[in-house]
Amino acid sequence: MAIVGALSASTTGKSILMDILRWTRKSREVSGTVQVNGREEDDEIFKKVVGYVEWEDTLVSTLTVYETVLYNALLRLSRG
Repeated sequence: MAIVGALSASTTGKSILMDILRWTRKSREVSGTVQVNGREEDDEIFKKVVGYVEWEDTLVSTLTVYETVLYNALLRLSRG
């Protein structure tokens, strides 16, 4: 498991990048392929293994970081 953050100044494209990674951008706005370590990946498989937590996400203050990540992963896994 890995946790990756995208930090930069305002209006540098972080939100657009996250929308692309989450497949929430309209297909007419973005084109290309998904590659991991130089290998092309299937979109559906990629969607199943990539998660995103918005900065406004409500966190349970009594959970540790590990418990929070695990909780969100279990919620995502329960969707199939």
